[in-house]
Amino acid sequence: MKLLLDTNFLVDLCRFRIDLSEIYDLLSEPVELYVLNATLSELEVLSKKSKHGKYAKLSLELIKNSRITVLNMSGDVDRTILSLDKNFMVATNDGKLRNQLTRKGVKTIYLRARKHLAIG
Repeated sequence: MKLLLDTNFLVDLCRFRIDLSEIYDLLSEPVELYVLNATLSELEVLSKKSKHGKYAKLSLELIKNSRITVLNMSGDVDRTILSLDKNFMVATNDGKLRNQLTRKGVKTIYLRARKHLAIG
């Protein structure tokens, strides 16, 4: 299974100290992790400007040190995510994006109660 990690999901994983391995525990099949090149750009900007900059920096380290593949795609991040085929699941905490993905039949993973991951 292919799982695309969204920017806010990565930041929240670091912020709430959720281990990336919980994704593998949640899903019963082998998982390949992906991020968009635009996600890397967003994390770079957040790491310099945002009050959550340290979490963005940790997210960049996580991507670099884990087996996460970067997809080079152009355009708006949300539109790009919505244009992916149904072979992808998406990990995001953006409620609006999750609703749009659900309507398209795409499964999502999100952080629930700041403690554990859930599938939607």
